[in-house]
Amino acid sequence: VRVSVRIIDVETGIIRWGKEIKVRHPGAWGRYQAYYDYVNTDEFVADMISIAAKEIAENFYVHEKKI
Repeated sequence: VRVSVRIIDVETGIIRWGKEIKVRHPGAWGRYQAYYDYVNTDEFVADMISIAAKEIAENFYVHEKKI
């Protein structure tokens, strides 16, 4: 899953900060069917959003003073 985030100044249209990350689920998958069943659930989507949000927040914190 790839996630792209941009913080845009709505008055000027200038992109103040942006980041694209590739997110991989940390689970170890021994059986393809178990993985396939999980990927097609809302739980999987929520887990991936949570992982992406954490990575983006950590990266943004480092750069926030530049914004």
